[in-house]
Amino acid sequence: MINQPLALLLGQLLGTALACGINLYATVTLLGLASRFGWTDAVPPGLRGLENGIVIGSAAVLYFIEVVIDKVPYVDSIWDAVHTVIRPLAAGLLAALALEALPTGSQILGGLAAAAAALMAHATKAGYRIALHASGRSRKAIRISLVEDLLAFLLVAALLITPAFATALAAVGVLLLAFRGLPYWRAAVLGIRGLDARIRGFFGTPGWRERADLPPHVAALVEPDALGIAPPRALRAAADHLPGAGAYRNGWLVIQRNKVAFVYRSLLRPRRIDLPAPAVCDPRPGLLVDALRVEQDNGFTLFLLKDGPPLDLALAEIRAAASWG
Repeated sequence: MINQPLALLLGQLLGTALACGINLYATVTLLGLASRFGWTDAVPPGLRGLENGIVIGSAAVLYFIEVVIDKVPYVDSIWDAVHTVIRPLAAGLLAALALEALPTGSQILGGLAAAAAALMAHATKAGYRIALHASGRSRKAIRISLVEDLLAFLLVAALLITPAFATALAAVGVLLLAFRGLPYWRAAVLGIRGLDARIRGFFGTPGWRERADLPPHVAALVEPDALGIAPPRALRAAADHLPGAGAYRNGWLVIQRNKVAFVYRSLLRPRRIDLPAPAVCDPRPGLLVDALRVEQDNGFTLFLLKDGPPLDLALAEIRAAASWG
């Protein structure tokens, strides 16, 4: 790749970064094998270390572990949450090594760009899995996992065999992720928050949060306490397709003065949405988060994190609020 024009080289690294975001260990295994057995001369000198037998063997073992884990509902999301740092960091490091012939500043910029591309791909993948599990379509995640593995292999193979075509394909992929990935990135954040809350709930004492426990942007939208009025009770939550909030918006569910509100931080400012009384409220316990399907107009879903009260107690207090009947 080093002998190619700079623009093409950067495009190839962008494609490799996307492949790392989808399946890091498959990407490293294929690059290492291609370099070790001379399948192509497109592997830059800075990445020759990947042809080491220990590197190839370790990546291959981790790949097969991931193949199994990716087929287990919710466990795959935990694996993705752990790899939120690993995949982008590895992609950035590979890019920096591949650009070793360039000045240090260019290596850093290339590494950062690759890490950002890998993070976009990873977040979209992880978020889509969360969305499938939340909608009760976990079996589809198994088929999606097979497609992801194939896509990562084909993308790396294309980068090594037909660099120009693969570079164009990678550029289109980045644009698609940039314009269509935001809802899934939010879902990926929900997965990370869900894992964090699960750990907190296991080692701590799950329950409602008081005003003093709320982030400043949430507390600012909670009405002041008044004599004879119960203080606010809150728990970390997310909302999907709540009117005015969009898909997989992360925030807090707050009960105060017989009202139920969802509070979150938008790009410009924090927002509060008072929730309407539901026609039907269907609780669905989960491993990382509990889901509350609310049938009202087009319907929406609330996800309650596991460091809050148990689902039955949370639902009882929510239903006791006046606006929720």
